[in-house]
Amino acid sequence: MLFRLALEMNEPDVDAFASRLTMRSLAMWQGFYDVEPFGDEWRQSMRLANMIRAMAGADVKVEDEDKLMPNYRPPVQTEAEMIAELAKIPAFAEQLRAAGKIGGEA
Repeated sequence: MLFRLALEMNEPDVDAFASRLTMRSLAMWQGFYDVEPFGDEWRQSMRLANMIRAMAGADVKVEDEDKLMPNYRPPVQTEAEMIAELAKIPAFAEQLRAAGKIGGEA
């Protein structure tokens, strides 16, 4: 919260800004932020985009908002998950069985 507030106040030195800010002021700013969020334009834009997608009939999930953020990193697929996906393709399933990565019918 402090970094976002410093950014909004055009204060590059967060430590200096914090030394001038009282706990009461910070608490009041935090209360204001809860009512009127500021400094998170990407998230606000993504929320609006998701609302428009939903109105257009798209199946929108809450987690879709995070996927549209510029810092989103999809979860890393494990080796077991990769093998399970590849095993769904018959040619790969044969190779995986021959390599001993899967057994029986895939």
